[in-house]
Amino acid sequence: LETVESVRGVRVIGDDREWVIGDDSVDGSRVIADSPVETIRFPAGLFRQANPAINRQLTDHVREAVEQQGGDHVLELFCGAGNLSFALRDTVDQLVGFEQTSAAVEMASTLASFVQLEGFRFVEADLSDGYRDWLVGDDLGFDTVVLDPPRSGASFVCEELVDADASTIVY
Repeated sequence: LETVESVRGVRVIGDDREWVIGDDSVDGSRVIADSPVETIRFPAGLFRQANPAINRQLTDHVREAVEQQGGDHVLELFCGAGNLSFALRDTVDQLVGFEQTSAAVEMASTLASFVQLEGFRFVEADLSDGYRDWLVGDDLGFDTVVLDPPRSGASFVCEELVDADASTIVY
């Protein structure tokens, strides 16, 4: 059995209002399976995998896949707060993560800066029309793409990936 800390707060969201009572933040280990820091709290509402044990297996699998292919410049699409990104911190030199949720990008950027992952950059980007328009400068030379799309899928970016120079796509 897993022990989960008690509820510290609650957030209620209605059509035109929101109430927060207490601290509704979430233990960072529930958001990022392989956090580069011992303790961190994330704002409630960020996407996270529901099952921590399966999430750990997922991050391990992605890391192993990237290691086996030898990629060192990663483009991560739909990166969230960095769950897969930070699992790659000892494996790749550069990572650019695109994510639509501004709070997730802010958390990932702050954490990367705090642990001095100078080659990691996170960008708020709406990928509904693809990812190419968001690439700048050094972003263009990626050899690996990591894709963790929402349930609605990623058909819009997959069409662009067909013409990408990446030798590896981990989906």
